[in-house]
Order: sequence, then C-alpha cells, then structure tokens
Amino acid sequence: MALKKLPFRNVSVLLKHHLSTEEDVRTAALIRELRDARLRGYLTRAELEKVCRWKSPRAIRLIRRNSVARVRAATRRALATRSERLRLEALTRLDGVSVPMASAILTLLDPRRYGVIDIRVWQLLYALGGSQKKSEWSWVQL
Repeated sequence: MALKKLPFRNVSVLLKHHLSTEEDVRTAALIRELRDARLRGYLTRAELEKVCRWKSPRAIRLIRRNSVARVRAATRRALATRSERLRLEALTRLDGVSVPMASAILTLLDPRRYGVIDIRVWQLLYALGGSQKKSEWSWVQL
C-alpha cells in the first residue's frame, strides 16, 4: 500500500513531534524478560518464539523449524560480534528470520540501540527523503 502525502517535510520533523520514548506495556515486559538472554549471550528457542509472536506470529511455524542448538548458536554469534553485518547474517540464517524479524530481535534485546525495520519504515523513509531509492529496500526480505 502506498503512503498518502505526508504532513512532514523530513524525518527530523516527524521524530521531533511524534517520536515516543515510552514502550507499550507488553513490549516493556518482553524487553525485561529478555535481559537474561542478553546477559547470557544467546536466546533460547522459547525466547525466540516470544519475539516472533511479538513481531509476526504468522512466522511461528518457520521459527519452530530451528533446533534448540541452532537458535543458541546463531543468536550467540549475533550477540558476540561487533559487526552489524555479521549480526544480521547470523540471525537471518535461522528459518523464519528475515531482516524485519532480526531487527525485532535486536530491538527487544537492546532497545536504546536498535529499532524495528520493515517495509513500512522504508516506505516512510522514502516518502520523507531519508531513503533515496526504492532499490535500497531490497535488503528488507519480507
């Protein structure tokens, strides 16, 4: 669905007037629940399923294809590296995890550093001039 004409000149105006720093109650609870995962350095499969239910429940069947060991190894690799590219690569190797889901995982583990990126975010950025080409959306695998 295409965006309608926006009443904002650019992203900074939008953020200045509409960015909320308060989390939804359920989101805040999930962030608190995942603190242990961040400290231990990996997600369990049950924790990954909770993230999936929060971001996109329709992907749960794909998420459940991953073994406990595979989830632990991939999320451990993602959380151990300082490279954002390697983080995304490690997470997106899991069944059911594309860039939007990976961004949700990282957001819930470290909400001050990350935000969820999906097609709606790219559409908004494009409409406000924050993304110059629609081809930049190609890495957002939905």
